[in-house]
Amino acid sequence: MPRSDAASRPSVAAATAVLLLHLGGAAATLTLLPQGFPLSDVHTWTNTVLPIVVALAITAALARSIATKSFGRPAAAIIAAIAGGWTAAAVAGKILFPVSVGWSQVGGFAALSFAFGSLAWRTMRRPLDALLAAGGGATVGAFVMAAQRAPEPRTRPLGGELATVETSEASPDHPQVTAVAIPCAGAHIAFEPLLTFQSRSPDRMWTVLAPPEAFGPRRKMTAFEAAPLGFRARYHDDGESSLVFEESAGAASIEAVSVLPAPVYSHLNSFAVLRFDFEASIAFSPTEPARFDIEQADYPYGRPIQLAVRDGAGTFRVLRASDGDKGPFEERARGTLGDGEPLAIELRYQTAGTERGCRVTFFDWSAQASTALSPTAGFGLPESSIQFFGDGRTSMVVLTLAETGPGAGWSSVGHAAGTYRNKVRVDPL
Repeated sequence: MPRSDAASRPSVAAATAVLLLHLGGAAATLTLLPQGFPLSDVHTWTNTVLPIVVALAITAALARSIATKSFGRPAAAIIAAIAGGWTAAAVAGKILFPVSVGWSQVGGFAALSFAFGSLAWRTMRRPLDALLAAGGGATVGAFVMAAQRAPEPRTRPLGGELATVETSEASPDHPQVTAVAIPCAGAHIAFEPLLTFQSRSPDRMWTVLAPPEAFGPRRKMTAFEAAPLGFRARYHDDGESSLVFEESAGAASIEAVSVLPAPVYSHLNSFAVLRFDFEASIAFSPTEPARFDIEQADYPYGRPIQLAVRDGAGTFRVLRASDGDKGPFEERARGTLGDGEPLAIELRYQTAGTERGCRVTFFDWSAQASTALSPTAGFGLPESSIQFFGDGRTSMVVLTLAETGPGAGWSSVGHAAGTYRNKVRVDPL
């Protein structure tokens, strides 16, 4: 093992282990985190450029140490930079994410920083050089931590009015109706039209670090009014929501409205969900007549998910992931969907040798969906998507306005404060 006159054998061994550990971390970052971002995107630097630079620097320093049989200044400088990076990450993390980054995590960061700093001192023995290297590492550590913070929300609440419900309150024994059974020719689909958040961050950090109590309130129905052709309901959740459902002659109309009094940052959420237990193909109005079988998909790796996305220029693409929900993504069809233009989704299935189905028109999705780049998907995909897949028992179509389900990681993205409307029409084919 390489060593120097200035450092003891145990210190050199520990420092070498630290370098190898961070070399492995750089390789894992390049392998596991999403790629394909434009040069101007911060994730190009955190997911691609930085790990490449770190890997090359550590490899070169270790190679030099082996060649000279001495733990040289470059390797020691990297140890000092690592110590500075972890120190800055701890401080920046607690400042930027006071809820998600707890004191126990700060303590862990501090312990690592102290250990790495001690190694840097023992292997470098040049205070000024060590401080300069630590300062450079601190800059990088603070930058990487700041890059984890979700940007400002890019959803565009359309506005609308909550439905008036005559009944003053729902009975405690009344079922909490948040889904409706919509007709699809001879079959039915369980439809969830309310904006729903499954996981969220209180401070724009990864949702996996958020404490359970920060996940927000559960939706509760507060009023219900039955009607001859449907119902009207009100709910309390992040703010207030309402749902109006009417069915007539095999068709249905739905209007869901949700008011967010403040921005919500989340990892997983849905604008609308369709669930059904029959095998079906799907088509989208911007890419008709192309049709796609709804196939089984795995998570996090395995059979690929299929999804449709729309970018800021109005280009609508149907894609297939490479592995589970991760890219690169293969383009299967392309069309155009204007800003605010209704999106129609056709579902077709076979029954008794006859093809049947329905057309579900979403009037408000494109007007409100974010087209900002997803921090977890990469490869040019936006935060919003329409995912369609099955698990062998149930098939699902999930529409989102801004989330980070596809790809790798638990980064959060925002829904702006305001009133969101989901107006839907279902017609038999």
